[in-house]
Amino acid sequence: MNVDLLALVFYLCGGRIKGVTRLNKIVFLLQEEFGLNGYSFSASKYGPWSGELADSIDELEKKGLVKIEEFSDPIYSFMQENPAKIITASDSLMERGRRVFEDISAKNKTIGAEMRRRVRSYNSVPITYLLAYVYMKFPSFALNSAIRERVKSRRRILNVQVP
Repeated sequence: MNVDLLALVFYLCGGRIKGVTRLNKIVFLLQEEFGLNGYSFSASKYGPWSGELADSIDELEKKGLVKIEEFSDPIYSFMQENPAKIITASDSLMERGRRVFEDISAKNKTIGAEMRRRVRSYNSVPITYLLAYVYMKFPSFALNSAIRERVKSRRRILNVQVP
C-alpha cells in the first residue's frame, strides 16, 4: 500500500473524495501526469482501475485513516456505482499528505503548484467531465469501457478540457 500517495491525494482534495471511480481517476492521472509510482492500473469497465487501490482504501478504513459513507446520485448510477461512496480522510492522514506535498513543493514549487491545481480540478469537475478527459488523454484505458460511447458523445457536447 502506498500510504504517502493516498495521503497526498486526500490532502490535495481537501480531505474528501466523492466516488471510488473519481478516486481511481485522480490517482491514475497523478501517477501518469507527474511520474509518480504507486498502483498498477488496467483498462476496466469505466477506464483505468486498480484493485490494489481498492484494497488500500479498505485497509485505510480498517485502520481508521479514512471513513466511507454511502450516498445516492443519478450520475454515479450511470456508472453502476450506486450507492456511491464518499471517502473522508482522517486528520492524521491529512497531516501526512501535507508533509508529502511540502516535500514535493520544496524540490520544485512549480510542479507542486501545478499538481495542486490539477488535483483540485479533478476532484471538483463533474465525474462525466473527468471520465471524458481520461478517455481522451489515455484512449487505451477506455478500450474495455462499458460507457465509452456515452462518454465520447458527452465529450463532444461538453468540449472537455479539464486541467
